[in-house]
Amino acid sequence: MSTTSASDGTSLHYRVVGEGPRTVVLVHGWMVSGAVWDSMVERLDVAGLRLVIPDARGTGQSGKSADGHSVEGLAK
Repeated sequence: MSTTSASDGTSLHYRVVGEGPRTVVLVHGWMVSGAVWDSMVERLDVAGLRLVIPDARGTGQSGKSADGHSVEGLAK
């Protein structure tokens, strides 16, 4: 499990599965976290893939923005 910081200092969590040369980012929808991909990842053949699975701001293990949520803020 890894974290990085957004431009406003919010802690953003992500995990990486696999070590392949091709990177695939699995982005979750609204009101869920990256955990929504867990059952699919278990069934995928990840050979040759590096899956990056982030938790968006305010979901999963990522922090919440001090200024609330806006489309502009989520894009930063």
